[in-house]
Amino acid sequence: MHFDRRHELKYRVDSRSIPQILAHFGGLGFAEIHRARQVSSVYLDTRDFRCFWETANGLLPRKKFRFRVYDFAASDFQIDFVASFETKVSMPDYRLKKVEQNRIVNGLTIREFDQGYGILRPSCLVSYRRRYFSNGEVRMTIDSDLTYSLFSKAGVVAAKRDQGWLQIVEFKFSSDLVKNEILENFPLVPSQFSKYERAIDSLYRKSNSIN
Repeated sequence: MHFDRRHELKYRVDSRSIPQILAHFGGLGFAEIHRARQVSSVYLDTRDFRCFWETANGLLPRKKFRFRVYDFAASDFQIDFVASFETKVSMPDYRLKKVEQNRIVNGLTIREFDQGYGILRPSCLVSYRRRYFSNGEVRMTIDSDLTYSLFSKAGVVAAKRDQGWLQIVEFKFSSDLVKNEILENFPLVPSQFSKYERAIDSLYRKSNSIN
């Protein structure tokens, strides 16, 4: 099994800072590598929200399960399911079979394919617009228009949009040396930000559906 080991840094930024950020990294050789896409991720969790609580409490190692769809509204949308094992790096773990993807699309639980977590079920849908940049060694993405929704057999409901000013700038790289060279003059401080944690907080915890 192939593991793509990578390091990640995330920054929460105000949308008004994006032009300055793009100018800064444009001067370091970053260029947009393809068109922006609408990304929709169906997150899976146990009935007691084990994945959420592990993320919220900062436990390591932990796993994250999501079913990702690109440009869902298009007739030729792409599907990519990856379960990630998180320590201090992110490593794609394995992909689901088509039949299991279809069960998730229909709001059903899937089989116990991870002995440590057991049966999983769709817990929420996270959607956002993503732009992609690279200098050949480091990939930078910018996510905006974050929206969180419940996901079930009844369809997508209770959509809640995050704060309009919020954008997430993320860097993915393979070595700390590359990170230091690229980010040493970047004026912002990395922050802990989980779209999944944010979604569950918004959809469940604020309505006291999870505690």
